[in-house]
Amino acid sequence: MKLEFDVDAAVPHIRADQRLLRQILINLVANAVKFSPAGKSVQVMAKMLKPTNILRIAVIDEGCGIPTDKQRLVLEPFAQVNDPKYFKGQGTGLGLPLAKAMVELHDGRLTLESDEGKGTRIFLDFPADRMLAAPKT
Repeated sequence: MKLEFDVDAAVPHIRADQRLLRQILINLVANAVKFSPAGKSVQVMAKMLKPTNILRIAVIDEGCGIPTDKQRLVLEPFAQVNDPKYFKGQGTGLGLPLAKAMVELHDGRLTLESDEGKGTRIFLDFPADRMLAAPKT
């Protein structure tokens, strides 16, 4: 498993609860690693979306993906996709719903895109008013 990071130099600091933001990323990266086969990669990216100045953080994996008809379900507490091809009996089904709730507490939005057998992309979008100005030197 290869974990890759791509954080754009223009990404500012964000006004957020550090503990919650860390937990969001732990939940998302843990899921991505758990459902990705050996030899594949997980990417964590951060960049500013222009012209809106929204901060986008993405966690992208090359794992098993989530069937289209189950994608809304996995954002609900305790829901899991129990496909025997991929399900390893791990987890409680709370990682994604908690991450979604914590992002929303920061006025943000979590969206999920997934292709079964190809992987999942989770996007966290935080509004411009959450960005902090660069410190003056």
